[in-house]
Amino acid sequence: MAAKPTPSRSLFVVRVKDADSKDVARQLTGVGSLEEVKGRSDVRLLRVGEDASDARDAWQKAQRAAGPGAPVQPVLLDQDGKKQLPTGEVTVRFRSALSDADVEAFARAHGLRLVRRNEFAPEQAVFDVVEATRYFVDELSESRDARQAWANTLASYERL
Repeated sequence: MAAKPTPSRSLFVVRVKDADSKDVARQLTGVGSLEEVKGRSDVRLLRVGEDASDARDAWQKAQRAAGPGAPVQPVLLDQDGKKQLPTGEVTVRFRSALSDADVEAFARAHGLRLVRRNEFAPEQAVFDVVEATRYFVDELSESRDARQAWANTLASYERL
């Protein structure tokens, strides 16, 4: 099994609506620099100094500055230091297949919205992060119902 990705202390994904992108950029001016992500008009990469003691502190500072209308998530780094950009969705594999009502209750309890269930693995579902002001990187895996949880990410690879 591959090593669990590590949240970055200095790189964050900021999801913006095109109409709000200038406001968000202005709000984040003192926090770091924003870069566009190729092929994604709704995503910006926020690069901050590494003055935070940990990823959670850096994330809280960035989220406060961006405001609730611009969800901020830490970029995840794989074992080789390659960036994985969270899409805003998270996949959860439950310990057993849950009823639709139990999946909806899980979503509400964790600030999520059900996107889809996996038709081939009934114990697995994909959620959209609704409450962006929560740090969910480890929280979902620690739930008594979940066996495993991971952020859905975009990654770029180079041919060798």
